[in-house]
Amino acid sequence: MRLTHLSINRFRNLRWVEWSMVEGKEDRTFAFFLVYGPNGSGKTNLLDAIHYLCMTKSQLGLPESQAIMEGESYMAIIGHFEEREDKPRKEVRTKVSLGVQGGKKLLKVDGEDISRLADHIGRFPIVMASPMDTDLIHGGSEERRRLMDAHLSQVSSAYLRDLMGYNRALAERNALLKQHHPYPPEETLLEALDYQIVKFGEPVWQARFALVEAIAGPLIEAYSRLAGKDEKPGLT
Repeated sequence: MRLTHLSINRFRNLRWVEWSMVEGKEDRTFAFFLVYGPNGSGKTNLLDAIHYLCMTKSQLGLPESQAIMEGESYMAIIGHFEEREDKPRKEVRTKVSLGVQGGKKLLKVDGEDISRLADHIGRFPIVMASPMDTDLIHGGSEERRRLMDAHLSQVSSAYLRDLMGYNRALAERNALLKQHHPYPPEETLLEALDYQIVKFGEPVWQARFALVEAIAGPLIEAYSRLAGKDEKPGLT
């Protein structure tokens, strides 16, 4: 799967961008592109626009209101994706359109409205690296969980469903406790929310633990090559 064409309209500081990828040779699997320009010209915004198309949200964690260029009422991003199938050998093209207007997010795939944005996650897998990734090391655990959630949500719709259920139940429980502070809320309602948190939270924890187990070996081996054999790192 590769992105072959990108149109950006009124997205942050990018008023209009039209970008067509250069076709490579038939036997090439990957293509590399270099985007350069002065600070503040919109290089990161261009990459984040691609992230929007694939994940329906900003990789930078910014709200939809900040996705629209200042002084404008809407933004739109359109991407054409191409997937090459070997049997039979053919190319499948998909058009993805994402817009934000009036506080609403609108997503279309090949002209069809996608009402549940969660159904779109994972269809076009993406990995984005940025200078802010240093927060994974120096920042708190929330950033590391966010990275794992982004990866696991793209490879497992069940994980995304459980994660959404867990976050919803946790938010409702916190709101309930805040609403009744300093007095305890009704015990039956609190138990029902606790049940939902455990129901959705356990598979989320198991999937995260399995991911850590899977990447521990390669990460420790790579670290040892850089730091030498004297240091024996661990991953928890």
